[in-house]
Amino acid sequence: RGINLEIAKKYLKQVIFSIKGNNKEQFALGFENIQHSFEVRSQIFKGFVGETKTISIINQSKSGKVAIFEGVLDFLSYLTDHNIIDFESTAIILNSTTQQNKAKEFLTKASFEKAYFFLDNDDSGKKAYEFLSDNLPYSTIDKSSTYTGFNDYNEYLKDKKQI
Repeated sequence: RGINLEIAKKYLKQVIFSIKGNNKEQFALGFENIQHSFEVRSQIFKGFVGETKTISIINQSKSGKVAIFEGVLDFLSYLTDHNIIDFESTAIILNSTTQQNKAKEFLTKASFEKAYFFLDNDDSGKKAYEFLSDNLPYSTIDKSSTYTGFNDYNEYLKDKKQI
């Protein structure tokens, strides 16, 4: 997927799990959410493992700048594209547009200066941007034009790297 390995190692963990009714161990890359469950992905499984599907927050702060991504691969693609190992601002990863209410709750309680949105270039991403940016007391910027012609940041990165 074109992600810098050093960046992936910093933000992802190996998760070992089994699916109910099947005692066979599964291995996947996992990204922890705020409820300590994991968004996981392998060649054969994409989903979450744990009690609750919800958002993930990197460098939780309630001021400064915040970047909002639809998925972890988009966040890691942004970091790879800009050669950033240690992201210093706050980032919210929705892990699904169905988690936009949880993100909105966090964003409305915060007093950020500016919010940058890196959501998918599809109806779901556009609706999530409208919902999340609506009535925030600080400026919001839709950065999906960065990867116009692609559904998301990872598709753009893969094309840019010829993967």
